[in-house]
Amino acid sequence: MPHFNLLQEFPEGCFEPVPIDGFVVTLVDVERFGSGYRWIYRIDNVDAPNALSDWVLAIEEPCREFIGDAYITPTFPSDEEPPELVLYEDVENPGTAPDPCPDDALCSPGEQVVGFKFDDLGLGDQGELDPGESQLFAFVFNQPPIAIEACAALKFGQNEACGLICVPDCIECPNACECGEDTFDCVFDFPETCFVLPEDVTVDDVLSGFCIGDVSPVSSETCQGVAEVFVCDQTLICCTDVQRYFRTATFQVQLNLPKVGDCGGPVFECCFQEVTVTQNCFTCIGDPAPVFPVLTCDNVSIEINSITENPQTGDVTVNYTIVLPECTEGTPTPTVQQPTTLRNTQTANTPAMNRPARRRR
Repeated sequence: MPHFNLLQEFPEGCFEPVPIDGFVVTLVDVERFGSGYRWIYRIDNVDAPNALSDWVLAIEEPCREFIGDAYITPTFPSDEEPPELVLYEDVENPGTAPDPCPDDALCSPGEQVVGFKFDDLGLGDQGELDPGESQLFAFVFNQPPIAIEACAALKFGQNEACGLICVPDCIECPNACECGEDTFDCVFDFPETCFVLPEDVTVDDVLSGFCIGDVSPVSSETCQGVAEVFVCDQTLICCTDVQRYFRTATFQVQLNLPKVGDCGGPVFECCFQEVTVTQNCFTCIGDPAPVFPVLTCDNVSIEINSITENPQTGDVTVNYTIVLPECTEGTPTPTVQQPTTLRNTQTANTPAMNRPARRRR
C-alpha cells in the first residue's frame, strides 16, 4: 500500500487485484518520484492462453500531458520478488488498443480504448509474460495523486480483454498560471549559391554570444496552482491562490553557424536578434518574496536546442533557450507567537484552502 493518506482522493478498492480474462491487474503503489509521483502496476498471467503483447490505460486528455517517463521490469515468477524497474521507451501517448473491447466487457463495450499504451511487450529483453509469471509497469505522473476508475485493455494473441482499474486523474485550475519556457528561433538566410550547411553539423558547432539589456523590476500577481494539503488525517487536492513573482530581461543575441561551399570556407554565417525573456518564481501566499539574482555574463548562458534546415528555401533555423540563474528563497518573516492549537496541517501548505478541488470530468 502507498505510504501516504489516500482518503477522499482514491476510490475504494483502488489497490485491489482486478481479474481480466486470465490476467490479474493491480495498482500496487503510488510513490513520490522527483517532482511528481510514480504509478506502479503489476500484471500477473494466471492462465491466459497467450502472452501479453500490449496494454492501454484509458487516461484522457488533458491528464495524458502530465505523464513523464515510463518504466518496466523483466518478467519474473509470480511467487518471487520483482526485479528493479528500468526505463521503457516502447510507449504511445496517445495510444489505441488494437481491437475494440468485447461487447460483454465491464468497460467500453464494443469500443477501442484510447490512452497511455505499453507496446511491443515480449519483443525486447524483458521476456514474454507467460502463465505463472508477472511483470511491473510504471509511469511518472507530474501532478498530486488522485485517481478515478477507467478502462484497461489487454491484448494477447488474437484476444482483447478489458476491465476497470484506477488511473491518475488531474486538476484544471480555473486560471492556472501560464509560464511556458521561452525559446527563440534565429533564422540564417544562406545564399542560394556558394554556401551550404555542413552535413555533420551539430548544436555544439553553433557559436553564441550575448549582451544583457534592460532588466525590469520584479513584479507580482496572484494566480492559481494545484496544491496538496493535509488536514486532520485527510489529503485534499485543491486549486489554491499562489503568488507569482516575475521580471523581464532583454538580450542582444548573436549566433554563428558554420558554412562550407565552392566559395571557400569553413566560414560562419551570422544571425543577430534582440529577445525578451520572462523569469518566473512562485511562493505560497504569505511566504517571503524570492530573491532574483543580478544577471551577469557569468550566470547567464545560451543553450542551443536544435538546428533545422529548410531544403526549399535554403534557410536554416536554430532554436535556442536563454538560461537564467534560479531565484532563491527570501528571508523568512518573523514568527508571531500564536496560542497553542492542536492541528494536523503541514506548515509547507500555509494558505487557507477554502475551495474544493475542481476535478476534470
